[in-house]
Amino acid sequence: MFIQTTIKQFDLLSSNEQENDGIVLDESNNSKNLSEISQSNRISSVCDAFKSNIKLSEEEIIIQSKDLNAVGIDEVGYGSWAGPVVVCALQFEKVPHIQFFDSKTLSAKRRVELRDEIIKIAKWEIGIGTIEEINEFGLAYAYKKAIERAVQPFLQFPLFMDGRAPKFLKCHAIVKGDQKIQVISAASIVAKVFRDELMNNLEDSNKYDWQNNKGYGTARHIELLKKYGFSKMHRVVYNLSKYLA
Repeated sequence: MFIQTTIKQFDLLSSNEQENDGIVLDESNNSKNLSEISQSNRISSVCDAFKSNIKLSEEEIIIQSKDLNAVGIDEVGYGSWAGPVVVCALQFEKVPHIQFFDSKTLSAKRRVELRDEIIKIAKWEIGIGTIEEINEFGLAYAYKKAIERAVQPFLQFPLFMDGRAPKFLKCHAIVKGDQKIQVISAASIVAKVFRDELMNNLEDSNKYDWQNNKGYGTARHIELLKKYGFSKMHRVVYNLSKYLA
């Protein structure tokens, strides 16, 4: 099952495999050899434009993103007080026949339903910036590692990212891309469901109400922090102790 893969691989990455930036988190979904993918996929004008450093307008980015070579990237968990930051990179193998929306606008049930449909027609990769990396090196470092891990199998393809482009990644970035570009919307849904299921199954999930707050700074979360103190999954670099006064 999807969640079993999620928890097993997260534990592996958090313990002794952090150096492996090419980790594949769902072997059944990512079993194709990348050389086979590149040979079977049509190398279209969108790839040529991407490799040529052509600066595109927002309208052109949206048009180019509809090509099946396009890879959407989105993150979830950046502003959370606990748990990892998660990035998904995703590429459709078939033209989707349903409309996808920004994951934040959907109910949890609908996100899971759409995730199940998306992974039938897409190749995807999850990158995790672990809590250990966040607390030891900072959120920016962990976020960078999550992106690198997610995009590693797709570097020969044009990348389309929500928000602003990070300096270390060559991509087409568009503000509110998860609302404007289908492949980014799909990536946002897969990333959101992945992280939600992960937070639901962490050891202290019931203790800190992570099934509901997903690690974010809700009033209930603050209440539970005052009662129990910090867990090993909290981001101590955030100076959360100020909420315990």
